[in-house]
Amino acid sequence: MRLMIIGFLAAMLAFGCKDEEAERAKAKAEAEAAQAKAEVAKLKAAADAAAAQAKVDGDKAKAEMERFVLEAQVAKRVRDEMEAAAAAKEAKDAEEKADMKQDIASHPDKYLVATGLQYHDKGIINSYRQLVAVTVENKSPNRVKAVQGSVEWQDSNGNMLGASPIVLDGTIEPGDSLAFSVAAGTLASGTIQGAASGAKVRFSRAKVLD
Repeated sequence: MRLMIIGFLAAMLAFGCKDEEAERAKAKAEAEAAQAKAEVAKLKAAADAAAAQAKVDGDKAKAEMERFVLEAQVAKRVRDEMEAAAAAKEAKDAEEKADMKQDIASHPDKYLVATGLQYHDKGIINSYRQLVAVTVENKSPNRVKAVQGSVEWQDSNGNMLGASPIVLDGTIEPGDSLAFSVAAGTLASGTIQGAASGAKVRFSRAKVLD
């Protein structure tokens, strides 16, 4: 009987030891599971933070690209406007230059000033006046040559007696003066009959150079 009791107690003790080991194993397993869960949560949080930062960086890069594109568009528009303005100005300047050339060619009297007129009487029996020398100042912005015109002869009272043609052979630079004369072969001048005491030069045509 005593042996049976001792065996029963030994069995109960062994069973209790097994329960404690099971509890410890269970607790260890639960602790490891909790640690694993915490590690997973930590990794997920890191991944979420990385994704959020990537989104921020992406949004920033997108904003920078949009700003760059906008600045490029603005720069192109400004450049196009400047080029258009320059082209318009160039066209306007060319038109004004062409108009000026045409005006000088058609109305050289507005730009050419005759001074130092010299003339003499070619007549023997009758008086024949001829312009033999003149200096012409070019007030236009262009060179001119092959100038044509006439000499208006006047009597002592300022009345016009008539006109004789003249042609100048030489190029006059802008803002410069050039002397022409029959003796030098640079002035072709007609004559007029009459005792003229004064003369005035009128220019009617000219060839305009660039």
